[in-house]
Amino acid sequence: MQTPQSPAWFRRLPLPAVVAAAVALALVAGLAGGWIGTLLTRPAAAPASVAGTCDATQVALGVLPGVVTVSVSNGNASGVGSGVIVRKEGYIMTNNHVISAAATGGTIEVLFSDGNSAEAELVGRDPKSDLAVLKVKSSKGLPTVELGKSANVLVGQPVVALGAPRGSPAR
Repeated sequence: MQTPQSPAWFRRLPLPAVVAAAVALALVAGLAGGWIGTLLTRPAAAPASVAGTCDATQVALGVLPGVVTVSVSNGNASGVGSGVIVRKEGYIMTNNHVISAAATGGTIEVLFSDGNSAEAELVGRDPKSDLAVLKVKSSKGLPTVELGKSANVLVGQPVVALGAPRGSPAR
């Protein structure tokens, strides 16, 4: 069996030139691979609207008027949790587990951040997603919390959890 022969022009190259060419080719390939890898793994630039830092205190002060405490009871069980006003007409979003004790009869009361309270009715609930919607009667427009769109959220952005700690909204 014959071994393949190198082309004549290649056999005439001095060994140091072949080594230098191989090293240069390896360097170029390594640099190109590193550059491409950096481009592929770099996080997308944040839009200007979210590029700044998140000040949790400012967020809390802005949404506090729309955060409520929800108290429920049905005679046998009671519970307390939080909710947010999502429509100025009195629609409040909360968790199903917060209102579940009063879902089949009982009372639901909402305490607003200004200290006023009102009785609420259960509009709808979904135990599977743990969401519930309440409605309070209000003669005035209520302060709302604007909900964001999940499509606009970027990985790594700060988040702020809303709630009424210890069962009463801060004032």
